[in-house]
Amino acid sequence: MTLPWHEPGTRRHGKPHTAKLLFTTEDGRALNRNGFNQVWRDVRAAAGLADDRVNGCHMLRHVFASTLVSRGIDPRTVAEYMEASAALTALKGPLTAQKRRDQHVS
Repeated sequence: MTLPWHEPGTRRHGKPHTAKLLFTTEDGRALNRNGFNQVWRDVRAAAGLADDRVNGCHMLRHVFASTLVSRGIDPRTVAEYMEASAALTALKGPLTAQKRRDQHVS
């Protein structure tokens, strides 16, 4: 799939970038939200996880954002990746914990 990625720090489209899709249908097409949700429900059930919000797709966004921040990615950059100001809300807990750790080390 080829997409024009945003230039860092701007809303302008950058040069087109081609990458292989991570999640696809059996015939190689892009997996839409409903398709991914079905796959995620099946995987969750196979793992014996409860079918609730705690184990839902939205939680994957929180885990992704927290992982990026814990690996040193700037929270505002993560918010750009997430394409939502709500990403900063999702990061509030991990950021607070990181700030406490930084203050303790100083």
